[in-house]
Amino acid sequence: MTKEKEYMEFVEAVRLEVAKLLKLPLECVRFQKGTKEDKRDRILIETIYENGLRGVMRVEAAGLFLLYKRGTSIKKLAEEIKKDREEKCDEKTLEILQLMEDYEKLKERLIVRAIRYESNSAQIENSVHIKQGDIALVVYLIIRETEFDFLSAKVQKETVKKWNLSEKEIFNEAMVNTYVLYPPRIYDFLKGNGKFDYKEGAFMNLLENVSLEKGIRGNCLTNVKQLNGATVLFYPGVAERIATLLEDDFYVAFTSIHEAMIHSACSARLAIIQESLQSVNEINDEAEILSYNVYYYSRREKKLVPVELP
Repeated sequence: MTKEKEYMEFVEAVRLEVAKLLKLPLECVRFQKGTKEDKRDRILIETIYENGLRGVMRVEAAGLFLLYKRGTSIKKLAEEIKKDREEKCDEKTLEILQLMEDYEKLKERLIVRAIRYESNSAQIENSVHIKQGDIALVVYLIIRETEFDFLSAKVQKETVKKWNLSEKEIFNEAMVNTYVLYPPRIYDFLKGNGKFDYKEGAFMNLLENVSLEKGIRGNCLTNVKQLNGATVLFYPGVAERIATLLEDDFYVAFTSIHEAMIHSACSARLAIIQESLQSVNEINDEAEILSYNVYYYSRREKKLVPVELP
């Protein structure tokens, strides 16, 4: 038996066992082959709630197969998936999901996250989002957030219709929430151990005497939680403020979904930034990669665009 055949037989056996254990129709436990952009195979476990809302849990198939080859039974793997699903879909989570049609009760949970468009295009097609170059700014609903856990769900266009609001209104509301929940910061990661005081790096505070690094080293842009921090550059007024502080146009290298490196256009060489970005993306997990492009912000035009390489 070839390794590929053994792998596919394993996947089918896991699907059957998970569907049986969770008492789901087999069509709700699907296998999704990896794509050119995201090579990871996944087993998708879909739950349909009373109000018609669909929730999908994704489990990487290769990881399961490795555990299986090391001696973990298919039954045990299915039990672990069931346990993980129950932890992610606790009573409070289900309560929030059941409120999806009540905008007033959910609006403060709406945020915007920046994700790579190409590797997520199929999943965000029916979600509220704006495309910026090869980046998608997607509206999410925070379902659960603790110090150790973050769970969110994309807001579907069909849901927004029930709220009797335009997608633009929802996006703008979510962006304001994101700014409030995750204030923007610029940190020098060469200092300390990665932990910063709340007031440190608050470059948007007009009353603070703020200076940015104008040399080749650049500035690390993120938010106070250093979580999904690349979104910060798209906050209202942030790019303009950075350009003002630098007194220059600037290049942006999105080194992950969590941060972006800002370089003054006068002191940076595009080729070096691009090479550095490629090196970072090569070691990043696929889900952490935001863009393969360096972006350029024009202070005069107040516009952010991907750079066309020669």
